Amino acid sequence: MKNSKADLLLHPIRLRIIQIFIGGRELTVQQVAEYLKDIPQATLYRHFNLLVQGNMLSVVKHNQVRGAIEKVYAITNNADNRMSNGEKVDREDLMKQFMLFISMLIDDFEAYTSRENEIDPFQDGVGFRQASFFLSDKELHQLYEKIGKAFQEVAHNEPSADRKRRTISTILMPGRESNNPDYRGEDE
Repeated sequence: MKNSKADLLLHPIRLRIIQIFIGGRELTVQQVAEYLKDIPQATLYRHFNLLVQGNMLSVVKHNQVRGAIEKVYAITNNADNRMSNGEKVDREDLMKQFMLFISMLIDDFEAYTSRENEIDPFQDGVGFRQASFFLSDKELHQLYEKIGKAFQEVAHNEPSADRKRRTISTILMPGRESNNPDYRGEDE
């Protein structure tokens, strides 16, 4: 049975592998093993093979090392760049890109919750929520413009004693469809 991209990526070892590649990195299995010292090499190779078979990682070059060929891997095909340029992406590429985005969120949130000092979600401004709205295409673009302006106002703030680095992640997607005109996407 073929695993979905979500099933493939939501394994703790494979998620950790993919997180190392985020940001356009190109690495060998041995380089990744330096980050994941707790994972036996045979296990690491097995998970790499699954990620390659699932089209999450690709071999981007080969290095000659002492008579052997060493493979260099990278995350396969960046759908986010193609979407930003208005290019078409297929469902599989879109799902893969979304899972990579979610894995970055998980990694960032885990880093926050793993801090040695006490965390204070209220003081730190931590929040996550989901809201649904009914918008025409024109209203959606107006909302994008407002959000973009708000981001631009603070994007060039320099670090200072009273400023902390903050990250805002956004996901915008069509809501679930319903024949009920009163349905707003909340759980009933």
